[in-house]
Amino acid sequence: MQFKPTDSLVIDLAIQHEESDGPVSLQQLNSRAVVVDLISPGNNQTTEVNKTYGDSAYDGEAETTLFSARINWDVSESMSFRSVTGYVDHNVTSTYDADATDALFVNLVDAARPSESWSQEFNLYGGTDRLEWLVGAFYFKEDFSLALPVEFVSTALGIPGDPFPVPVLAGDLEEETESYALFTDLTLALTDRFRVNAGLRYNAEKKEFTYFGAPSGDTDETDWLPKIGVQFDASDNVNLYASYQKGIKSGGHQLGAPEQFAPEELDSYEIGLKSTLVDGKLTANAAIFFYDYADLQATTTIPPATTVVRNADAEILGGEMELVFSPNEAWNFNFGLSLLDSQYKDFAYFDEFSMQAIDLDGEPIIRAPEYTLNFGAQWVIPISADFLSDITLRGDLYHSDEYKLTFIDYPETRQGSYTTGNLSVIFTSASEQVRLRGFVDNLGDEEVLNNGSYLATLGAFIGYYSEPRTYGIELLFDF
Repeated sequence: MQFKPTDSLVIDLAIQHEESDGPVSLQQLNSRAVVVDLISPGNNQTTEVNKTYGDSAYDGEAETTLFSARINWDVSESMSFRSVTGYVDHNVTSTYDADATDALFVNLVDAARPSESWSQEFNLYGGTDRLEWLVGAFYFKEDFSLALPVEFVSTALGIPGDPFPVPVLAGDLEEETESYALFTDLTLALTDRFRVNAGLRYNAEKKEFTYFGAPSGDTDETDWLPKIGVQFDASDNVNLYASYQKGIKSGGHQLGAPEQFAPEELDSYEIGLKSTLVDGKLTANAAIFFYDYADLQATTTIPPATTVVRNADAEILGGEMELVFSPNEAWNFNFGLSLLDSQYKDFAYFDEFSMQAIDLDGEPIIRAPEYTLNFGAQWVIPISADFLSDITLRGDLYHSDEYKLTFIDYPETRQGSYTTGNLSVIFTSASEQVRLRGFVDNLGDEEVLNNGSYLATLGAFIGYYSEPRTYGIELLFDF
């Protein structure tokens, strides 16, 4: 809903509620579970893509409520005020067979991740012929918890007799976060073509942790986060820029151990250009960037269903290019290229598969392909009939080089290079209020491994894949 009490005051309110029932997690074997074979001989298991065995239910629920309020007030011709309020209430529960076999071994039962958060931001901003400015304040508060109840087979725990499920709480963490920030951003035009941008953010954050019902320490961090940049208009259609900024990702508490991990810090450097050419028909953007991470938060899985975060230094040198060409109102083409050269620095990791510490200095970062490509084309066919305005045909291709999904580059957790394609057709009504869309995603039915890890509990590599070929029809109404 939007309210306009005056010409200078606009209030936007929005609320959204979502609920879904059904499986929210799937565990799949990428290699045979040898430990399960020892405990439960004769069990059934498979490494076939997007298939799994199970002796328990695959179930879950997700519920999310979001509220936002945005106020924009033009105080004067040169100054405006903005307020943004947000609220999120979210919970997801999941139940699934954590060993991906039909043997009674280990099941995750009603694992829950509820969170509730409030945020409030105020901005005062304005400008003159030479100076654009903004000052602001931000507040955030969140209550978050995560419980991982599992059922182990009694024989795996050394209990004699016939096997039966034994409930074990594998993880129980509560986290309270309160964060404040003050910030400013200034852009000064030194000439008609040359501008300098500078900003500074003061960030203060406190977290309190409860681990298995007992206080488990807290964090109290304050940071000054600067940024500075320059912009030069080489012509009316070509802009060159260079920037530096510092960012931080807060630390936290391990789920599977009574210890904390450090915040992640990033120094980001970037140079690039943005341009509009060929009478506005072609947009061409390019950038080269360098990311220097201190205490990068690297996450790995530990049995049976928890994760551990390790801090590692890392560097990424990369480049991006984007082209968008619209020769007329009917046709649109887009092309993108991304290049990455990444490596860990001073990072030793204990590998559960080889049972030894491995030095990963100089090794590529996980999920960092050396290059990716994307291409899209769209054709809008005008119809102008009594009931139909136009038909839009759309096609997209995405190609990725190979990359690893775990710190150690095992074949079971490596995704080879792949190409996926999507097609869609949209029929738009004459009123433009109704659209019928048919689509096919992952047209070639590519098998893309989304996640992988080794679980010593199972003696197996596990993971899950992106969706196979998916097709459907959507009917959309605007009112």
